[in-house]
Amino acid sequence: MTTRGCPYNCDFCCVTDLFGKKIRHIPVENVVRDIVEARTKNFMFLDDNIIGHPKYAKELFKAISPLKINWVGQASISLVKDTELMELAAASGCKSLFFGLESVSEDQLKQFRKAISDIGQLEQALQKIKKMGILIHASMIFGFDNDSKAVFNETVKFLKKNKISTVSFNVLTPYPGTKTYNDLKNEGRLLTANWKYYDHNTVVFQPKNMTPWELQLGKTTARKKFYNPSSVFSRLFGNLYSPRLYLALNYGHMKQSQVEMKRIGKLKSEFFDLL
Repeated sequence: MTTRGCPYNCDFCCVTDLFGKKIRHIPVENVVRDIVEARTKNFMFLDDNIIGHPKYAKELFKAISPLKINWVGQASISLVKDTELMELAAASGCKSLFFGLESVSEDQLKQFRKAISDIGQLEQALQKIKKMGILIHASMIFGFDNDSKAVFNETVKFLKKNKISTVSFNVLTPYPGTKTYNDLKNEGRLLTANWKYYDHNTVVFQPKNMTPWELQLGKTTARKKFYNPSSVFSRLFGNLYSPRLYLALNYGHMKQSQVEMKRIGKLKSEFFDLL
């Protein structure tokens, strides 16, 4: 981890509450020393947004480029607005980046105050990243008040069309301390205070446009559709710059999707049928 803090303060996210809006960072020379002393070539940067401070990120990428490592991390889609930053990330060994896209609804994206809130521009941004040879791991969230039951198919269609490498499918989770939690609590829409269910995978609130079970099933089914063999194969042709890593990652997600499908029946009887 090279930085902490995030200036975006999204309603549903607890990062700013925990680490603050101001971005602080470790001296680049310390990061380089840690990498060298680790004596390995594969790394994961755990920063919530490794490019949150562009000047620092450029210094970091230039410093680690001679080390010939491979790394993955998490970044804002605003990365595409700085070509030099993208090129430096790729040259420094970046193989995959996690992007919190959250939604493919333009209305919802505007509420997020994202750097890119137009779907056409978002598609162009994703293609720019792919041209750098960087695999895209997108994080999607279902359950916003704008979401209807159509959101599941629309999201999968968008992700497959743009040949996104891998995706995390989540349900909106109202962490205590966030605006989302306070709003849902004040509206009487929280279903449980049993924290074991606050796991990104279980619906713990009453959605506006569907039942909790419909949201749960829709999310699980969307994941299954995205990771079925035909989808994995069709998306491969948009990820041929790193086919081995792409296939390995998708195989792992396919297995996880199968586990989730087996879990959902138990979850229904254990939780949803008791609501």
